[in-house]
Amino acid sequence: MKRAKTQSPKALSYYELVERFETSKSCVLCQMESEAVLRYFDVILNEMVNDPGIRAQLLDTGGYCARHAHILATRGYPHAKGILYADQVRRALETLERFPARNQDSCPACEAQLECRSRLIKTLLTALSDETSRGAYEQSSGLCMPHFALVLNSTSDSKIRQCLLETQRKVLSDLLAQIEEFCRKHDYRFSNEAFGKERDSWIRAIDMMAGEKDIF
Repeated sequence: MKRAKTQSPKALSYYELVERFETSKSCVLCQMESEAVLRYFDVILNEMVNDPGIRAQLLDTGGYCARHAHILATRGYPHAKGILYADQVRRALETLERFPARNQDSCPACEAQLECRSRLIKTLLTALSDETSRGAYEQSSGLCMPHFALVLNSTSDSKIRQCLLETQRKVLSDLLAQIEEFCRKHDYRFSNEAFGKERDSWIRAIDMMAGEKDIF
């Protein structure tokens, strides 16, 4: 059975990941996972919608989970989406009296995203094994806490663990200081002070603790 690929060689490039250390303002793994999921759906809709194996897989698994179905809805190719969901509605009619409850572990997009996540973590750890790349990472915005925990638990290398911990501690400390400043300026005694970079700190804190939208 054919499967849509979530990553091109370029998307998993060691060098692209390192470059993002310098330019990203948030978790690079969240960004790259999100981009991979969108590519996955674009390949399905643009190139594989008439592939019998893909359509059989979607029927056998009950289609996409709610999270991924709503991501799919944001992409183009409405005719392709119509074809896929005609299959789903037709199957629902055929099995209405015995329609199964959703198996949350059966979503093909979830499976593809988890495979992508595993590859990204391996790529990141390879990058952090290089001293120059570690230096670049230390100046980055770190990772969201869910990705941080996954990466930290995937290595026993003392230098990499130290780099991850020190970078994350610095990023979290700076974020906490900004949130505290945001809260302070909501005190009526300081209400005349203009908001600065702390204005959206609470949003960044949510992304930090939960991962970016539609990732976890």
